[in-house]
Amino acid sequence: ALAAIDVHLRRSLKDPDSVKQFAVVSGPVLITWYRGLLRGGGHERAWMMCFEYNAKNSYGAYVGIKRDAIALRVYGDQAEIVPIVNWLTVNASC
Repeated sequence: ALAAIDVHLRRSLKDPDSVKQFAVVSGPVLITWYRGLLRGGGHERAWMMCFEYNAKNSYGAYVGIKRDAIALRVYGDQAEIVPIVNWLTVNASC
């Protein structure tokens, strides 16, 4: 899970090497989403983790503590990040 968070930060931050004050705030917590009848029914499951960090912006200044969340599906020893936007019942802001 920590490796997946590292990949997420490296893809989304301007200067991923500047991350400091990193901490997992909560999780992993199992979340479930019902796909509904139009998508064939069934449930989707993932693990949500909330974390906070401080990193530099485009101007090279630290912006302060930011909070973020990711949802993960785990297959054996691999974790895949899945978009939280479709998980309507999940508070992605932690």
